[in-house]
Amino acid sequence: MAIVRETIKFIVFIFLLIGISSAQKIGVDLSHGQDSSSITQLRDIVEKLGFELVEVRDFNVKDLDELQGLIIDPGDEISDEELRVLENWFKKGGKMLWISGKYDKEISKIYFANKILERVESKLRLEQLTLIKYTTYSEPLYVIADVVNNKSNISSGVSKVLFYSPTIVCGYDYLFGFIPVKTYVSLEDSSVADVEWVIKSGFGSIAILLNNSSTPFVHEPYICPLRQLPTKAVCVCGREPWEFEEEAMKRKSGYVVMATEFFAGPKLDNKIIVTGSLVYGENSIVTKSYTNPARKINLDGVELTKNALAWGMKIEKGSKKANLLNYYLLALISIFTVLVILKRLRS
Repeated sequence: MAIVRETIKFIVFIFLLIGISSAQKIGVDLSHGQDSSSITQLRDIVEKLGFELVEVRDFNVKDLDELQGLIIDPGDEISDEELRVLENWFKKGGKMLWISGKYDKEISKIYFANKILERVESKLRLEQLTLIKYTTYSEPLYVIADVVNNKSNISSGVSKVLFYSPTIVCGYDYLFGFIPVKTYVSLEDSSVADVEWVIKSGFGSIAILLNNSSTPFVHEPYICPLRQLPTKAVCVCGREPWEFEEEAMKRKSGYVVMATEFFAGPKLDNKIIVTGSLVYGENSIVTKSYTNPARKINLDGVELTKNALAWGMKIEKGSKKANLLNYYLLALISIFTVLVILKRLRS
């Protein structure tokens, strides 16, 4: 009987080893000086989903090749060689890439994120501005996003999520979806093929510039006439209800701070997640609650992150379908342009 028990234990041990070795791996980039204040919480989420979290300390081919997913908070400068390594990893297909940003006065965090998104030819970008939100229960830079896209694959069980010092997620696609000139797109007003917004900042949101040398791609920043718009306390300029700011806060649902892209990459089987603030740094989206002297707000960042990772790690392949209507429209525009030119030449 003792031999049987030991044999069973050995078999169970072997199966456990197989399970561990076959678990899909999600990398977290720590090779560019990123803060890792929330990595313990993120690791707990990843492991509860049955995945393995790998800390990427050296951004090279060998370390990336073992990963099925990769999360990158903004860090120091990323080299062209590292971008090439990342691009080649992404092109292999069946990958999840989660890129986050955060507003800083030098815009360096946004540049970092957008370099990566551009290299993998994503349809998403991060805006070159910051987002604040005026409420009676939180500081302006602590944006508690609370407008959820109920049609999203990853919004189940989510109502409030912290986005600290965030920027806005915008689209980047062909003009009108088919003209071969790419342009930035406001996801609050327009749609982009294979892109879905997940959560918006909500009422009270204002897009501003902390660095006047930067130029936003598509969103118009608000400038307080009295130059007194603070980022660390409730606005006091103007009369209630803030005669200057009420116009700036006219977007009842706020701005997109998280979006997803599916059928990405050359094989149309990658997924991209983009958030306007950090995933594993300080005050990240996995923060469980926001507390001030007046109240405590429970947050759903853990649930959102869990849903996002479960969705992102599931391989789904798209197919290229020729949109005949787009081709017809492009042909008509071309013909019309030629006719106008000919008419002018004759006259």
